[in-house]
Amino acid sequence: MPGRGNHRPEEPDPLRDSASAPCGSDRYQDLLARESQITWERARVGGGAPSHLLDRTAWRHARQAGPLWWQPAIDPDLAWGRELDFVLREARGRVLELGCGGGWLALELVRRGLRVTGLDLCEPLLQAAEEYARGQGFDESQLSFGTADLNQASLPENTYDTIIAWHSLHHLVALPSLMQQTRRALRPGGQFLICETVLDHAERSLPRAVLSLLRKGAKLALLLLAKAGRITAAAPPPVDNAPEACQVDSPFEGVGGPDLEAALLAEFRPVEVWRMGAWFWEGLPQYAFTTMSASRWQQRAALALLRSFRWLDRILLRLGARGNYLAGRFVPR
Repeated sequence: MPGRGNHRPEEPDPLRDSASAPCGSDRYQDLLARESQITWERARVGGGAPSHLLDRTAWRHARQAGPLWWQPAIDPDLAWGRELDFVLREARGRVLELGCGGGWLALELVRRGLRVTGLDLCEPLLQAAEEYARGQGFDESQLSFGTADLNQASLPENTYDTIIAWHSLHHLVALPSLMQQTRRALRPGGQFLICETVLDHAERSLPRAVLSLLRKGAKLALLLLAKAGRITAAAPPPVDNAPEACQVDSPFEGVGGPDLEAALLAEFRPVEVWRMGAWFWEGLPQYAFTTMSASRWQQRAALALLRSFRWLDRILLRLGARGNYLAGRFVPR
């Protein structure tokens, strides 16, 4: 039996704290403000929002034309190529995006001739997105944004042909209510397109030792590539200048993931659905970003490595690894 001197008070669990805070309570409002602050601080560069958060097309062209490294944490082509192509291909009619962030996906949809409304909690980022969209020549009849707490949102009934959730629902604590709102907001024949976190990252059905060994090998390959780039006198790796307070996850990060499937299936029927993203893949693009230099050949090699790791991730899923993400199309029950 441990002595009294060895007793250590239980450390607070931010995830459990955010999940248990009732919507509308003072604690909930504090967490909500923190969520919005972190979202904006992570996006802010030089007092504004960087174009690669607001416009995937401009960001993609810049990466292809210039020698500078890219931020893979928001690289939808590498991390979510199949899923992004699916959403862009299947979306139709009047569209609502739940948790649109900087609006890059909404802007991509508008470029394809759709009418889109984006909702998000972070008002400063939405203002930057709206300003950017107007500068690109789009008006409110094509693309509009609104500030909303999706945990307490009231969506207009029978309004949208397509509703999209792109990595936003796992931040929510009131998923059953939002799923009901989402179903009612769809017009007859409407659809719900998602790409979302659904599992706790600690859940792994393949032996942890196997995934850990493969993950360490992948990181070692990226590290050796980074060192080779420095030997060739390339520029040093990028430095993360984000405020210290933003080096941690948002208070609602992952809170709704474990409960998402149950809430989703209570209101919707899956039509075309698949899983992706075993634990092996988690964080590898971000690790590459923090180690790579600005050498063009090195960046190309890193992209090739990451694409091969993506294929390995798919193989691991077929062998029984649990996918942490769910994507596809759902229709109302």
